Amino acid sequence: MDNTWQSIDDMIVRGRLIVAIQAIRQAEECSLQRTIDLFTQRGELLRRTRPHDFQDPATTTGMASTVQ
Repeated sequence: MDNTWQSIDDMIVRGRLIVAIQAIRQAEECSLQRTIDLFTQRGELLRRTRPHDFQDPATTTGMASTVQ
């Protein structure tokens, strides 16, 4: 795995979501929509493969839940 994606994965599981999105967009040089799609896919993958690494247990795809 590329070191860039390892860093991005760590950002996602630590809840540094905006920084992760910025890093994905820079690494992939893609549109914001594509970046969000990649971010969501990566979050889902990490939830399956590294569930205990997430610092916020309320998140489901790496994105913070909305407080009502």
